Amino acid sequence: MKRIRLAALIILSLVLVCATAYAECEANLDSVRLLGRYVALNDKIEFNWPMSGIEFEFDGKEAYVYVARCSRTLYINASVDESDVCERIEVSKEGWVKVADNLNEGVHTVKVTRSSEGYEGLLSFSHVKSDGTYIKPTLPKVRKMEFIGDSYTVGYGNLEYGKDTNKKTSYNTDTWRSYAGYTSRLFDADANIVAASGKGVCMNVIGTSDTSIVSNSNMSQQYIYANPNVSGATLKEWNFDEYIPQVVVVFLGTNDYGGTNPRGNNPQYFYEQYKNFLKTISSKYPDAHIFCCSKPQGSYGDYVEKAVLDMQNEKYHFVTLTSFKASGVHAHPYYTEAEEMANELYEKINEVAKNVDIWQEGSTLKEKSFLNINDKKLYVGGMIDANEDGDSVTLLIIDKDAPEDNISLENDVLHIDEAVVEENGKYEFLIPFEFNAGDCKIMINKNGKNINQTIKEINSVYDAVGVKLDITSNLTLSHGDNVTDIANTPTKVKAKFEIDNYFENLSGKYTAVITFYDADGKLLNTHFDKEKEFNMDKAEETLWYDIPSDAKYAKAFLWTTLYESMPLCDFESISFVK
Repeated sequence: MKRIRLAALIILSLVLVCATAYAECEANLDSVRLLGRYVALNDKIEFNWPMSGIEFEFDGKEAYVYVARCSRTLYINASVDESDVCERIEVSKEGWVKVADNLNEGVHTVKVTRSSEGYEGLLSFSHVKSDGTYIKPTLPKVRKMEFIGDSYTVGYGNLEYGKDTNKKTSYNTDTWRSYAGYTSRLFDADANIVAASGKGVCMNVIGTSDTSIVSNSNMSQQYIYANPNVSGATLKEWNFDEYIPQVVVVFLGTNDYGGTNPRGNNPQYFYEQYKNFLKTISSKYPDAHIFCCSKPQGSYGDYVEKAVLDMQNEKYHFVTLTSFKASGVHAHPYYTEAEEMANELYEKINEVAKNVDIWQEGSTLKEKSFLNINDKKLYVGGMIDANEDGDSVTLLIIDKDAPEDNISLENDVLHIDEAVVEENGKYEFLIPFEFNAGDCKIMINKNGKNINQTIKEINSVYDAVGVKLDITSNLTLSHGDNVTDIANTPTKVKAKFEIDNYFENLSGKYTAVITFYDADGKLLNTHFDKEKEFNMDKAEETLWYDIPSDAKYAKAFLWTTLYESMPLCDFESISFVK
């Protein structure tokens, strides 16, 4: 069988020269990716769960975030270009805070998350800025985790070595260096951390002389909220469709054990409530694998294990963290000990992953999209398996009622565009959006195969035909050095389509398509021909298309019934100046 490929050759009669001057770019939080749980208000966004925050890409040497609220002195972490090393920055008032500085020229990413837990002060961001020309959201990680816990997950006092000789403060508590922070980076995963010191599943910690039972605002109760239940924070239920992890880690029980009076005599109540909490988590994430952790002593570990076994579900896993040590403040793990715990948990999760696809990497994850209502820009990004350099994906915005297995180019497609996949598999689009979001849906297509998880996957044999696109314009250039020295402006563009059929038993129909866009990427016009037959030999056609007056570039597609009306999208574009 002869291996074929789609080849696209664009013959350009024009050279574009661009110059970028120094500029300062400022944007609101529509232009960043939000991390962890948050509450969006009119002019700012609250980030009060541990390690919640923002991440964005920019093309500059420095970046800033505007702190719109800071109720007490606390700390944030800033990590550049996905480094494990972060800068810890003190924040005590509203205003601009520098989070990246003295970077090399080029494109960078910066992640800004809260280091201190919610009880140490309320935190809100409203804007970001850089010395570059653009700011945009990063793409979400393929792997997503959620950590539910108490002070161990928060990183209580983990920056000071000394057990009971010191007290826990915002200065010495850093979730980035908790076992949860380390574990998420080992897996290169996004992480939502829902944790608060002193909390249990059903009982909260009490003092040694206290005889009361403290169960208000436990983690089972706080779990449903986008903010921890701390004074001044906006108490709003979290939208669980916003973030769907494949792996959930639960490390609770120590404060239940220390909150029961007399101490440790009510394990049955804990056991029942722990099972109920697991059912709540599973109801939110039915496909997630849940790892239930315990330490060797003092956390109802036997009853955590019993609850996991009694669930009789292969997606529940019990883990005793034998590496647990407590050399930090008030018998909590020092940060080096937290890292050892993370390494152990990493190995335990990987043991399960050897036999079960816990990360669901056998299927492509749903893409992420952002619609900025103010400037009508739609951002769509995701990640796929990139096979070769130059792989590309096609974005289709189609009518919501369109049949998914037989899309009509003329009647159903509202927008079509293409993007080249990066080496790591990432792709992204930023396009004008003038439609009613409720009237359309998004499809992402690669090489004749729909890769959007939310829509039925279309299976087809890709390596069947070869397409050659030969696009030229009737533009004539003078011998000047600048694009303003154009003697004649283009009025038409020519596309030559060649289809080589390598298998005698395959035939079908195709439609040649040329799309025109303005400088902002808005689709101006789509020219297409009615379906034509191709058979065991070859189809060839040369077409001229009129260029709309505001067009700045054009792209060529081949729409073929051989792939159930999905576009083949290995092509390049032609740019021209009007």
